[in-house]
Amino acid sequence: MDERKSPAGGPGGGNASCTHYTAPDPRGQPPTLPEIESAMAAIDPGCDRQTWFTVAAALKDALGDQEGFHLFAHWSRGGGSYNPADTRDTWRSIREGGGIGIKSLFKLARDAGWRWESERSTPRNRATARPTPARHAPSTADHQAKARLRATWKASLPLDHPGAEPARRYMKARGLDGILADLPGPEVVRCHPALPYWQDGREIGRFPALVAVVQDVTGRAVSLH
Repeated sequence: MDERKSPAGGPGGGNASCTHYTAPDPRGQPPTLPEIESAMAAIDPGCDRQTWFTVAAALKDALGDQEGFHLFAHWSRGGGSYNPADTRDTWRSIREGGGIGIKSLFKLARDAGWRWESERSTPRNRATARPTPARHAPSTADHQAKARLRATWKASLPLDHPGAEPARRYMKARGLDGILADLPGPEVVRCHPALPYWQDGREIGRFPALVAVVQDVTGRAVSLH
């Protein structure tokens, strides 16, 4: 059980000192994903529950439900009181537009000693600099492929949805129905009711299919299987 105390006001509540933090990115631009990951590395995942909740709410507001959750869950695993069920339940309890944005996360990181890259370039802060992974600009084909994956995932259903009955029947026929309750939640494994099936470059039909998120070593979604 996670022994961290609940944030003031319960799920969806806010930390006023973080919510009202208004210091902008020195560049005047939205933070990039590597910058968010760098800032999170400065925040102890074994923190108090208010801080933990603030990180979750900030990520959900900035990155959305899927990418934000995978980053939050991966970071939370580093804490001594990590509980997968509590992590999922807390994430689902966060209301959209709850008032905690990504600036709150950077406020926590700055309080822990993290600095923006432009600030790290000065002699005073150079020792705290963290390397930023090189990232190639995505091509048009990359954007199109990601759009197709998002559309596929959006059209899929949780395994307990009535429309996912073909997936449940398939697993039962394979003798796997006993593990249904132990599978990851709907943010990882789902059922698509009519996924196109391609052979030799042509679509030959649409059939029910299990769809699973493929994650990289950081827990971030990178593809679908």
